[in-house]
Amino acid sequence: MGFRICAFRIWKGKKGEAGGIYPPGWIKKSLPVRFGVLTNLGQEDYPLFRKLYDLAVWLTRGVEQYPKSQRFLLGSKTLDLSYEFLSLLVQAIYADKAGRKDYLKEMSVIVERERVLLRLAMDLKYLSFK
Repeated sequence: MGFRICAFRIWKGKKGEAGGIYPPGWIKKSLPVRFGVLTNLGQEDYPLFRKLYDLAVWLTRGVEQYPKSQRFLLGSKTLDLSYEFLSLLVQAIYADKAGRKDYLKEMSVIVERERVLLRLAMDLKYLSFK
């Protein structure tokens, strides 16, 4: 699998609108350019990676809604586990078959820890799946 490098433009939305990331030709050239790396992980080859990436994005936006007292306690632990899980998945994808089993065991523990934190956030009404 190879890597494709692509430039992205990041823009801030107007008041009340969300910002976003678009390929270079889609918006004005006057905006600042950030560089990102696209891999084949997000393609059809690895749908689990795509779903976990979408979950990490959703959690990142959801943690912003936590009360200030819990944002840096419960929120940071939730995001750390989510990012660690995503990182372990990438390592498992590129590992040989013998080493993959260790990554999968570690990922199953992280899933259980994440599940407990998400259940706690739901019970405290910090997150909603609606």
